[in-house]
Amino acid sequence: MTVAPDQLFPGAPQDNYSAQPAHLRLAIEEIARDGWTLLRDQLSPEECRAMRAAMPAIYAAEVEELGGEAAMAKIADEGVSRSPFLRDDHFVTAIRLPDVLRVCRYFLGAVVQMNLQRVVINDPGSVRGTGVWHRDHSYQSFTTSKPVSLTALAMLDGSTVDNGAPSVLSGSHRFENFPSFEYARSKAAQVLCDIGDVLLIDSALYHRTEVNPGAQSRHTVVTIYTVPMIRQNVNYPRMLGGRWADDPELAQLMGYSTALPESDLEYRRTKLGQGRRVAQDRSVQPVPRKG
Repeated sequence: MTVAPDQLFPGAPQDNYSAQPAHLRLAIEEIARDGWTLLRDQLSPEECRAMRAAMPAIYAAEVEELGGEAAMAKIADEGVSRSPFLRDDHFVTAIRLPDVLRVCRYFLGAVVQMNLQRVVINDPGSVRGTGVWHRDHSYQSFTTSKPVSLTALAMLDGSTVDNGAPSVLSGSHRFENFPSFEYARSKAAQVLCDIGDVLLIDSALYHRTEVNPGAQSRHTVVTIYTVPMIRQNVNYPRMLGGRWADDPELAQLMGYSTALPESDLEYRRTKLGQGRRVAQDRSVQPVPRKG
């Protein structure tokens, strides 16, 4: 049976950015060329206030679960809340921001998976693990022709020189190796944002959080989106136990449709239940039969 090419991968990334919304075209090209872009006014002031207000209780619960601040310090995870959306639905808003998802689907395709969400609390004078130059996937010592992962940093307090705004190395997502520190010092740029803005980057871009010299903490909601071939940071489908499984957008983002099957038989039964065919490579054309 011959299958039309557009039926093989109907959700393949859009190559022509002119088909995208006008207000996102420059952002898309900036990510492709520079590795980052700034999306303005993605969260309302009220949404930012709600998430900031929820953080003390959420973080305190996580610290208590692990055994105290000393335990957090031992694993260098102070000031980091992991998967806050599991404890407070306000953080789901930061996962499904329409403009962020449009850009993610442009680069990653129709099936976009949330790899993780966390809140980084940049306390005055603190030195966090995110303060070193890094990419957002450990062990990534290679580059790709297109992004396989995007990181959205939603600024609940804005970011300024006075509260440790993050720095980026434009174009570093294109090179396997980190440049010399002389080059990094020369080319690093701090990204200044208003409350509710989102700094959206190719996860392979080298970036870091600067030390906060101010008097107030800075809160950033970090959400990473990937193609499904990259495993999620934790097993969200199992942790959620069916929650949001009936919401088509959230179910996909949370990984319900891409969860690792326990066996080949389960894989096939899942495909059968969904009425889906096993993926075929668009680059492989059917070979015509002779005779």
